[in-house]
Amino acid sequence: MINRTISGFAFTLFTATAVLCAAQSVAQVPGDLDRTFATPDGFIAGITVAPSTAIAGGLLAVQADGKFLVAGTCGSGRSDFCVMRVNADSTFDTTFGGPDSSASKNGRVIFSIGGGNSVATALAIQRGGKIVLAGYCDASGKRQYCIARLNRDGTYDDTFDGPNPVEPGNGRFILPAVVATWDHDLKSVSLNNDDRILLTGSCYSGQGASLLSQACVARLHADGTFDETFDGRNPSTPGNGRFAFEIGTRNALTYATAAALRSDGAIVVAGNCRTAGATATYVCVGQLLANGDVDRSFEGSDGFPGRIGFPMGGTSSGASAIAVQADGKIVVVGQCLVGAVQQICAARIRPNGIRDNTFGGPAGTLVIPIADASANSTSVVVQHDGKLLIAGTCLTNSQSRICLVRLNSDGTLDDTFDGWSRAGNGATVLPPMSLNDLSGGVAVLNDGSIVVAGKCNNGDFNLMCLAKLQGGPFEASRCSLDLDGDGVVLSSTDLLMMTRVARGLSGAGVINSIQFAANATRKTWPEIHRFLTSQCGMSLVP
Repeated sequence: MINRTISGFAFTLFTATAVLCAAQSVAQVPGDLDRTFATPDGFIAGITVAPSTAIAGGLLAVQADGKFLVAGTCGSGRSDFCVMRVNADSTFDTTFGGPDSSASKNGRVIFSIGGGNSVATALAIQRGGKIVLAGYCDASGKRQYCIARLNRDGTYDDTFDGPNPVEPGNGRFILPAVVATWDHDLKSVSLNNDDRILLTGSCYSGQGASLLSQACVARLHADGTFDETFDGRNPSTPGNGRFAFEIGTRNALTYATAAALRSDGAIVVAGNCRTAGATATYVCVGQLLANGDVDRSFEGSDGFPGRIGFPMGGTSSGASAIAVQADGKIVVVGQCLVGAVQQICAARIRPNGIRDNTFGGPAGTLVIPIADASANSTSVVVQHDGKLLIAGTCLTNSQSRICLVRLNSDGTLDDTFDGWSRAGNGATVLPPMSLNDLSGGVAVLNDGSIVVAGKCNNGDFNLMCLAKLQGGPFEASRCSLDLDGDGVVLSSTDLLMMTRVARGLSGAGVINSIQFAANATRKTWPEIHRFLTSQCGMSLVP
């Protein structure tokens, strides 16, 4: 999930004041569908790229101008990457065309990478509005990571070539294998502040008792070439920008499902692990330094630093998404098998790798029953006010529905988040958009409203769908230009930090060389980050 709102363009004092002092919208019932979006329903249930049909979808990113990018895999026969841009009023953006600049611009783009199947699994927006779409593609009988970058209008970015372009200057390419002869399954794209691109997923070979699997990461420069400073503990070739590693306990089979970046560039990877010969899985989390080395400050399991494994609940559990809070704590969401029923579950981990016992139960984990049958989670975001929003798919009345749950920062259910049920239970199951609806990505806009994307089946085809919900106010009454809270606005502190934030910096890059007054109430990046997000409705990288 990518949170950028004000980097990449000129940011004047007038603009800063307007952003910081803008009134926040107040929703009447958080969790309700916003029926001013795609009136009268509040959702669009049949998004496709004609004449093809979407066979997988639900990737979501929100642009700084409020437009939505919805992406996935489309095709009839061969599968291709596809991405659509939707205006804030739910209409297609006709300024968005396709890789072929001569094509008619209907807000929808479809393309392939290489001659085989191309499956899109991750979406991000870089500074300046360039669109990164990645996944895995057929290459010589194996799956390998592949990636494309589009300009704002949907045409290929011809400055993005990479180490193995299909054609010079065509903006897309298949990456050389991280582990030779193994299949690759990409799950996540993360962007550094300097627009380097981190690709995370799994490499695996064999199946059943002969299965071998590890987490696989690769980092690219902004032009698509491998970042030779990114090596890891056991690189296949020194300085080659990619490597495989374990994130579970000793001798575990690792399947990486999600990744996130800390403000200092450290990398957190979560996934599902199991020991050889076992059937039950457990949640595993590993942390790497910015250069790819194991982070030895991250508490290790089984005598190995930099990685931990634990049950999140029930007899078997796994991770599907992670997010890093402003205070550095890691939120992991996934699903747990409780008895014979799969349910949504969550955990929180301190920056040192120890589970946070102030979250949920004593072990820092909790199980969240929502529907009358099974449920699984697909994504999580940390709201500007510190609350946690989880999206997933719930089975109710024998039909799958998109569902959402919102937690307070301590892991308790937010009883102001109701939806149509008015039950005060912190969860909502959306009304049917089709015969069966499956959740994908979720995002929270600066006014507090919520957008969720997914895949909807109309009985004949799988199509993409998009819904908007009321989110509630963000308590922005104390928003001001006094970032450090010392009672005055100074160019040497507050405005300098705001300028750095506007340039896309975070962490130490914002507060470096700042001389805080003795009476300042916010002197660290987590404190300033929380002020800007919770009180000013801004969406920032951690």
